[in-house]
Parts: sequence; C-alpha cells; structure tokens
Amino acid sequence: MSDRVTIALAAAVALGAWVADPPRVAAIGLVAAAAALVLPALGAWRRLVLVCVAALVVASVLAVRAEAGLDAPHAGELRGVATLVGDPQPRTGGVVALVAIDGRRYEAAAWGSPAGTLARSLAGERVLLEGRIEPGGAPRWLRQRHVVARLVVVRVEPGPPGAPLARAAAAVHRVLARSAVPLGDEGPLYRGLVVGDDRDQTDDLRTAFRASGLSHLTAVSGQNVAFALAVASPLLLRLPRRSRAAAALLVIGGFVVLTRAEPSVLRAATMAAVAVVGAASGRQRRAIGALAGSVAALLLIDPLLVRSVGLWLSVLATGGIIVLAVPIADRMRGPRWCRLALAVPVAAQVATAPLLVAVFGSVPLVALPANVAAAPVAGPVMVWGLSGGLLAGALGGTAGSVLQAPVHLGVRWLAGVARVAAAAPVGSLYALHVVALGVAAGVGFAPGAGPRRRRLAAGIGLVAVVLAALGTPAGSEAAAG
Repeated sequence: MSDRVTIALAAAVALGAWVADPPRVAAIGLVAAAAALVLPALGAWRRLVLVCVAALVVASVLAVRAEAGLDAPHAGELRGVATLVGDPQPRTGGVVALVAIDGRRYEAAAWGSPAGTLARSLAGERVLLEGRIEPGGAPRWLRQRHVVARLVVVRVEPGPPGAPLARAAAAVHRVLARSAVPLGDEGPLYRGLVVGDDRDQTDDLRTAFRASGLSHLTAVSGQNVAFALAVASPLLLRLPRRSRAAAALLVIGGFVVLTRAEPSVLRAATMAAVAVVGAASGRQRRAIGALAGSVAALLLIDPLLVRSVGLWLSVLATGGIIVLAVPIADRMRGPRWCRLALAVPVAAQVATAPLLVAVFGSVPLVALPANVAAAPVAGPVMVWGLSGGLLAGALGGTAGSVLQAPVHLGVRWLAGVARVAAAAPVGSLYALHVVALGVAAGVGFAPGAGPRRRRLAAGIGLVAVVLAALGTPAGSEAAAG
C-alpha cells in the first residue's frame, strides 16, 4: 500500500469519526462512489475512492457506537472496587482521578481524608470507593476519555491488588519519584520529562513552561518511546531478529503502560510498532506512511480520540519533522548534524502552529528559540531517567544523589530556559501572523523557487515576526490565562 493511499485512508477515517453521523456520511459516500464509477477521469483512482468511502462509513458507525456507550448513569450513591485509570491529580485542596467501576469510567473528586488515601494510589491500583454520582453526565472534554459522569467521593479504603503489569508500572513510578528527591523543586519537572508525571510542579514553573511553548516536553510522545527503545537496545541487539522484534514490542507496550497510555503515547507507540514489525518482515514502511497508518488504526480502535488535541499535536509535530526537517536543514549553513538538530524543533513548531493558534488563540513567539535551546538537553535527561535514574532511585541516599547530580544540571537548564523565555518582552503569533508565515513558506519552499522568491519569502516572514514581536508579551498572556 503506497503512502498516498494510507494517507487518504487515514483522512477518511478521521473525517468519519469526527462527523459521527452515518446517514449523512453514507449520503456523501454514495455521491463519491457514484462519481468514481461514472466519471472516466477518476478511473485510476476508482478503487481508492471506494475504499475511502467504506472507511468513512465504518469510522462514523464506530464513532456513534462509542458515543452511545457514554450514556450518563442515574445520579445517586455508588460504591464498589475502583481501578484507577490515571494518577490522581491535585485540584483545589483535594485530588481528582479517573477511575473505572463495573466497566464505566468516572472522574472521581475527593477532599479531606478520602483525598489523602486516594492520592497515595497510582494508575492501575485498586481502592474500595464510595461516592455520589453527580447529575448531568460528563462534559465533552471528559467524554473523549470515555468518562460517563463525575463522582464526589465520600470514603476510600485500600482495595485488592491491581493487575501484575499495573503493579510493576506503579513500582517503577515510585522508584522514579525517589530518584527525583535529590533534585528538590525541579524533581516534578524531571518526572514529567521522563514519564509525563508533572502532578507536583509548582504553579510558577508550569506557567513558565506554557508561556515559553515548552509544556510539550512534559507530555510524553514519540521521542520518549524512541529513547525507551534506545535504552533497551543493548539487550535487544543480542537477540535474534524475530525475537528482537517481539522483545521490542514488549518494551513499547510496557512503556505505554508506564506512561498511562496518553493519546500522544498511543500514536508514538503504534507508529513504533509498525516500524518494528516492518523491519522484522523486511517490508519497512516510509515514516509518513507509518504515521498515517497509525492514525487510521487508532481512530478505528477508539474513534473518540479524534477530538484529542494532544493526539493531533503529536501527529502534526511528527509529520512536520518527517516532511520539513530535511528541507529546512538544507537551507541552513554549517555542519549537517548541527543543521538537523536546529531543523527538527523548527519543523515541529511550524507544523503545530496552526492548530495551537486555532485551539489556544496564539503561540508564544519565544517558543521557537526556547525549543532550540531546550531540545539538546531534554533528550539526555529523558534517557538518563529511564536508565541511571532508575538505578539512583533503587539505591537512594548519597549514592542516588551522586548519580543524579549531572541530570540535575540539565533539569535546571530547562527550567531556566522556560523562565527566561517566559519573561522575554516579546509577543505571540496570532492567526494573521501564522497565515503570513505560511504564505512565506509556500513562496520560499516551492519547487523551482529562485533567489528573488526566497528573498520575497524572507521579507514576508520577517515582517510577520516583527509585528508579532511588538504585540503583547507572551509571559503576561499566560499569567492572565
């Protein structure tokens, strides 16, 4: 299957899941299928059109079925064994956690003594829970995570043991938490970089990361999956090829459980699994095809993911790196390794800017230089956390502190970059600036673009950046939001 076919299928699946209206989708599909059968000009594309129509309808039906499974239960008392779906998050004097009870997910909020008991549990562990279901069901942003209602907790007690894999993941999280103790206030940032656990970050540091465009570093994604495989590679390379592939898939699956199966992690893990299977079978797919295939597979398995901003930011960032990183590096000067190191965060920022502006209204202008300054340090911190960090947590004491000393410098660097960038007196990119930069990119990177067109593109881009820089400072925006 060619990359174009895979991309078309992924687009059809995404559209069907988004619309979630089988009659309307079927009507559109019938028109497209009729056009494909009747119009001679579409002869070469006829089969692709028919397959995409089928994917469109199937995805829409699956999305409706997924929505139907989220009917709100009747308000009232609820008690039972609850399995934590995610780690408890601090919230206004208490904690909030996603829990599953009798096959249904709830957002459970607890205060006082119940909050303390719930906060000591981690994802995959079980508690005996008693609470009150609030009327009205769950809001839309929670429904995309399969949550049916909100639950006010009145009593929590330790429950039966969780599944073995969940217990192992919780044990690793606790070891990483011990390894973060020598890092002081930067400990929560370190845990966020390694496994996405940023629950205990201070408000000022969280605000600085948002205002500087660096908050994605604490949202686990493709680079973390790649680093997990890199850490395991000394053992994987000792195995035969087919056994190596099976072991790599186990590492990927274990990392998904460890990082709580966030949408960006699922995308990265699926894409990595496609690459591993392709390498083992001798049918390695190109990266863009693997990305599109992973998106189609995820949305067919869980159509509600189509409304996850985290998933689409991950897809756009990865696609931008695949498509734009090399062309951008080719237009820079200097050693190739340096040009590629700079081009990767640039490509990711360019690709995600339109969605960030559409969802959040603006993108901090300092995000690009901040990411360029942070990227070379963030990677080693993530790798160390999955290797030396685990050893430091297991040893504890002075030995653990010594092992964590180098990574402490890296985490401090990242925190410093975020704070300096957030305080920079420059504005943000808004929709008009992003459109202007898109026009500049189209003019400058179009096939056959000569020096005059490149100078024109540079001029358009420079004007857009200068106008953005004269706007409202990004740090004050984030603080106000």
